Amino acid sequence: MLDEGEAVLVVVAEPTLEKAVDQAISRAKREEKKQIDADAKELKKQVDAL
Repeated sequence: MLDEGEAVLVVVAEPTLEKAVDQAISRAKREEKKQIDADAKELKKQVDAL
């Protein structure tokens, strides 16, 4: 759950973009990475589990 004043950003990208994504979110206080190979239904299930 998010507390007041918090936000979440979910990035879906090719693994080759990982370095660029890391640089873009360098100010994050907390970060969780997960690689999955899934269709839309499985992706939703994985995101809901975070």
